[in-house]
Amino acid sequence: MELDDLEALAEALIESLAAARAAVRERVFVALRLAAAAFFTPLETLFLRVFCDTACAWTATPLFDVAQDS
Repeated sequence: MELDDLEALAEALIESLAAARAAVRERVFVALRLAAAAFFTPLETLFLRVFCDTACAWTATPLFDVAQDS
């Protein structure tokens, strides 16, 4: 093998390793994004339920006006 062949082989190896590293990095970010979504979705639902229930409990007027005719 000549020196030019070895240089071309080394370049191809470096390019393939860079592509593999980019693919792994992309998969890690996707996994982190999915984990964050799985964590924050129930937390958001819980926060909104507690916040809305508390806000509704503080109002003096009822949400539904039920009139009883006597």
